[in-house]
Amino acid sequence: MKKSTKGALAAAAAGTLLLGGAGSLAFWSDSDIIGGGTINAGHISITEAVPGTCASTPFSFDAGGTGANTPGAHDYVPGTSHIVPGDKLTKVCTFTVNASGDHLTANLVATGGAGTGTLSTKTTTSADFTVGGNAQTVLTEADDTKTLIATITVDFPYGVSSDNSSQDGALNVSAYTIALTQVHNP
Repeated sequence: MKKSTKGALAAAAAGTLLLGGAGSLAFWSDSDIIGGGTINAGHISITEAVPGTCASTPFSFDAGGTGANTPGAHDYVPGTSHIVPGDKLTKVCTFTVNASGDHLTANLVATGGAGTGTLSTKTTTSADFTVGGNAQTVLTEADDTKTLIATITVDFPYGVSSDNSSQDGALNVSAYTIALTQVHNP
């Protein structure tokens, strides 16, 4: 018998032994089902306590003046009222927080509020937030249904920056946008 024939017979015999002799292949296996399900996303938003009022809410003089200059009692009236060095004007808007999500974290910021005009270099504008009575700039699901108060302040400080060149000046403050930006914080 030739060497190649002997090799072929040996290979066939080895294959038969590996397959269990009768040509059947045996091994164990198992399977199970991992159930699916519905997964719901959360949300983050703020809504005005009284819809449509924030845009028309006037600035109010601070309590630093005399007479009616108490917060809310003496509103700044464009074209009629005039600020002087040392005045602060505030605008307060109230919102309700809507927050749902087990790992929800959102940064709260105000953008805009840029000042233009002759008083723009002599004044500063800023925004502060309280949520449920606490100063904060981060919201979580724990803040759901709490009251968010945004206070916009225009400060015309008394002193060096308010020299005589500020007399009869004007300041145009652009609108503020209060923004919530969700951040991933598992």
